[in-house]
Amino acid sequence: MNLDVQKMGLKSWTRRKFMQMSGASAVSLGALKLGDAESVAPHHAKAEIATGHKTMADVPFEKRNPRIAMIGTGGRGTSLLKNLLGADGQVVALCDIVAAKAEHAASLVVAAGQNKPALYTAGPHDYEKMLGKSDIDLVIVATPWIWHAPMSIAAMKSGKDVAMEVPGVETLEDCWKIVRTSEETRKHCLTLENCCYGYNETLILRMIHAGEFGELLYGEGAYIHDLREELFSGTGEGLWRRTEHTLRNGNLYPSHGLGPVAN
Repeated sequence: MNLDVQKMGLKSWTRRKFMQMSGASAVSLGALKLGDAESVAPHHAKAEIATGHKTMADVPFEKRNPRIAMIGTGGRGTSLLKNLLGADGQVVALCDIVAAKAEHAASLVVAAGQNKPALYTAGPHDYEKMLGKSDIDLVIVATPWIWHAPMSIAAMKSGKDVAMEVPGVETLEDCWKIVRTSEETRKHCLTLENCCYGYNETLILRMIHAGEFGELLYGEGAYIHDLREELFSGTGEGLWRRTEHTLRNGNLYPSHGLGPVAN
């Protein structure tokens, strides 16, 4: 779109004001394409039109000390478990296809002064049996990526809130399945993004809040990580993660950059 700024009497416009006006125009044009019903609907109403259910945005978690179950007790799962135990989280169940890893995780729970959690290690679908328990409030999913969506959906359908490791899904279809399941069950599903809490990210965030950078107009983030040692390992994530990199070419961990910038 070509604009003669002087003829429009906009010679004194700042670049910022121009960008704001351009952004507003783009949003308006996009809304018109959605049809009359959606173009005039407020944000929450649009979400309800799209999914058929009321949004879970801004719905608070129930105030409680949740009873936690964890699916996946490998490297990432064990790291998360130590964080939970350091914060006095009560862990009642652990699930992994490798019994030795689940037993090791259970020993950490006992060492923290809690009762030994129930273990579910009888194959890749034993988590479904665990989800049938009534003494679980929150399920943490720390498994290979292809399991994140089905496990999280199953947990919500069983009446549990969910926290899943990144990347939460592998397809847009799974994104919408999670949204719809959350809205249907009225259970929360959140993505765990550790990079939001790193030293550098937290430091910059505090400086932003203190006004050290003035008013921010633009942010950019990325995922830069040399994974060669991990991807070519014969143990741990190397057993499955390198396959993911042969199936698609792109940023497979977008939330590592997006999360801190969104904050």
